[in-house]
Amino acid sequence: MKIILSKEKSVEDEGLRRDYCYRIVEVEGRKGIVKNKMFYGIEIERRDFINGELVNIERDGEELISSDRDKVLNIFNKAYTYLISPIHFIEIFSNEIDELRFNL
Repeated sequence: MKIILSKEKSVEDEGLRRDYCYRIVEVEGRKGIVKNKMFYGIEIERRDFINGELVNIERDGEELISSDRDKVLNIFNKAYTYLISPIHFIEIFSNEIDELRFNL
């Protein structure tokens, strides 16, 4: 897996700071019809700090979304713009991701 784009954003409220990191990753398919084909995915990480001390890390994403970088970038930009947490990423974008995978 190779990180090809990364954006970060922080939100602070009443002593709690949440640092979000959004990444587009490039992964090579390993099996069947996708073997040796490059795919793009998204990884989201949220780090929670209370009074400057790291208290929690959440991370989730999907590695093999599509071989079309622009379509993955579209989902990435929506997640970044609307500050989607890793916990809700799959729930919110599952239909779009499934549609892209179906059209491989």
